[in-house]
Amino acid sequence: LFQKTQTSEISFYVLFSVFSVLEVFRMVFPFQALYTLSPDLLLSVSRILLFSRILGMLALAGTGIFSSQSNSSQTGKIISSIIAISFFFALYIPFDTGMWTECLIHKPGYLSMFFVLYALCVGAAFFSFYCSTEAQTSGEFRKAAWGILFLFLGYLGLLLTSSLVIVCIAVVFYVLGTVLLLRGIHQYYLWN
Repeated sequence: LFQKTQTSEISFYVLFSVFSVLEVFRMVFPFQALYTLSPDLLLSVSRILLFSRILGMLALAGTGIFSSQSNSSQTGKIISSIIAISFFFALYIPFDTGMWTECLIHKPGYLSMFFVLYALCVGAAFFSFYCSTEAQTSGEFRKAAWGILFLFLGYLGLLLTSSLVIVCIAVVFYVLGTVLLLRGIHQYYLWN
């Protein structure tokens, strides 16, 4: 599918996809009801989850922000910076190991900061793709802008809900966003 598409946007999307897989660590928390798990283990898993979530948000934001970048030589440095920033936040944001969210994860301190960061990443990615559309007179980036918005909404729905109905809706948004984003990027670079 992406034979001619070797861009920084794809690198950031792959980074998001790879670190989204770390959500599987959430499966440790239901075992707390059956076994007495070490608070240190639960805290470590919570930090891994927070790291992957922050990294995922920043990687998706990077997809949009660097969409107008024609030189992809700095992509490795930017990805390294995103990983370092995510690690720093995951290491220093406090967790209350006595409080649980409805999704069976520890509640991080400064939860509103997480939502502010999320909103900034969504806005930056969406408007970067949208501005790239206007600057490059390309309708494909408009599709990618809507795709990244739907992807962010689906990702947020999957992270923060335990309702089966909302999870199903979030999966639809996630898949629709992924298809629109990747198809828009691919079509733009295929013809340019």
